[in-house]
Amino acid sequence: MSEPPARAMGATERRWLVILTAVALALRGIWLLELEGLPWGAELPTDSSLYDAAARRIAAGDWLLDPHPLRMSPGYFYALGIVYRVFGAEPLAMRAIQAILGASSVPLAWALAREVLPSESPLARLVTAALVGLLGPLVFFDGAILPESIASALVLAFALALARAVADPQDAPRGPASWGGAALLLGLVCLFRPNGVLLAPLLVLLAASGGGRRERLTRIGAVLVGLALALAPLTARNAVASGRFVPLTSHGGLNLYIGNGPGATGTFRAPPEIPGGASPSTQFEAFRRVASERSGRPLDEVDADRFWVARTAEHVAADPLGWAVLLARKVHLVFNARELGLVLPYAFAREATRTLSFPFPQAGWVAPFGLLGLLWAVFLPLRAAPGSPGRARRARALGLVTIGLALSVALVFVTDRYRAPLLPLFAIFSVLFVLEARRLAVARAARPLTLLGVAAALAVLLDVPVAGRPHFERDWVELGEHSLALEEPERALDAFERALEVAPGDPRAAMGAAFAHHVLGHEREAEALWARVAGDEAAPAELRETARSALARRRPGER
Repeated sequence: MSEPPARAMGATERRWLVILTAVALALRGIWLLELEGLPWGAELPTDSSLYDAAARRIAAGDWLLDPHPLRMSPGYFYALGIVYRVFGAEPLAMRAIQAILGASSVPLAWALAREVLPSESPLARLVTAALVGLLGPLVFFDGAILPESIASALVLAFALALARAVADPQDAPRGPASWGGAALLLGLVCLFRPNGVLLAPLLVLLAASGGGRRERLTRIGAVLVGLALALAPLTARNAVASGRFVPLTSHGGLNLYIGNGPGATGTFRAPPEIPGGASPSTQFEAFRRVASERSGRPLDEVDADRFWVARTAEHVAADPLGWAVLLARKVHLVFNARELGLVLPYAFAREATRTLSFPFPQAGWVAPFGLLGLLWAVFLPLRAAPGSPGRARRARALGLVTIGLALSVALVFVTDRYRAPLLPLFAIFSVLFVLEARRLAVARAARPLTLLGVAAALAVLLDVPVAGRPHFERDWVELGEHSLALEEPERALDAFERALEVAPGDPRAAMGAAFAHHVLGHEREAEALWARVAGDEAAPAELRETARSALARRRPGER
């Protein structure tokens, strides 16, 4: 069968790209509709509530917020505040905008795949776009009032701009405008995920590669200007509000200590030596207060942050081998299939919701082969595909950036949120790995294929989920209580019974199930559960009293 003409293949590819984008957008719309009936959709949790409160102040005209350098992801405060000011202070508009951005990842991923995959692989480009558009964690976070959705889109846009800057169609570095644009996008990434600032030195090094001395200096200058333009508004805001020069945020030391200090586990933990250090609403003040106490003088937020950087460095220097083991554990978590939920329970949502129970691609699908693909791109020669000049150079630069971004997460602590912006890049490199492995298989290169098989087996072992919280009894109880508040007793009863399956002695779940039975008219079952809670001496006193009151109100005829 003869090959169709190139133009027809291009039209088919474009048609499929439009379909995939539409599907990605529709799925996100369905998820937003279901999200309205979930506890974390109606009542914003922890970090989301802090972003929401600050955005409401910005929407009301308080653009400077508090008199200290901003923390968390400062760009998201202002993005959310502007949306609230334009559309009203309700999360739905922001979620809709993030859903559109999430769907835009499909053409962005396709364009990036065109830069780093062989030009004769249209199917591979479409598979890459589909993987990115349908990744379950990205669909989930597009509905969250958190910066990960915008950060993921910006990371893809930055990666695309960088790939194009590294090599033009003649396999030569582009001019300063392209490098300045890539740097500007990296600066925007930093506003939404501050760990991205660690990529700045790498971007300077990439800009310094190739060409004459004058060309290199011009590209480096463009990178510095692009970064400065992106960060200047935040730097000016921090200077006006606090009187201190802080280009980005003032909580890097806090996160370094949580992720690398005594007792660090690789993911988020509340240091027991910092009372109040677990809650986002009290965490920053708790760390500042303890830093002041230990230093013997009052410290502001900037000095307290430097204090925790120094304490972390001291701890690491005292046990460098132990820290190296901890860092290896965190790198493992970055590429592991386990979703380490911190603010929102994605792993639970996969069990409890109709939309996310669909077999979407998951992080565990793309992480292990993405790791092999990016290592291949950085350390092994890629084949020179016809029509793909500069592909190896672009893939190597993108691989270095992906490794740098992964390490920037591992240097603090790993959660599913922080890893989410990496997943589109993992998808790109997982497809690249499959293409290169297929090339070796077609060539019947026995020794490379054997090594490749061993590497793939090790990568799959790396992907086996680490131990986590598998039963989600607290989340089931919260879903049940929220469903009762929405007057959905059948759904509430199902949630409470799921909680009781994994935690039969949970008095809160038993009380919820009793009330759900009562609303549904199942009086015998309700009374049995109330009696059980009333007689449970381990149950909180207020629950026992509520159960006794419910039993006392039963009419004789209902017993």
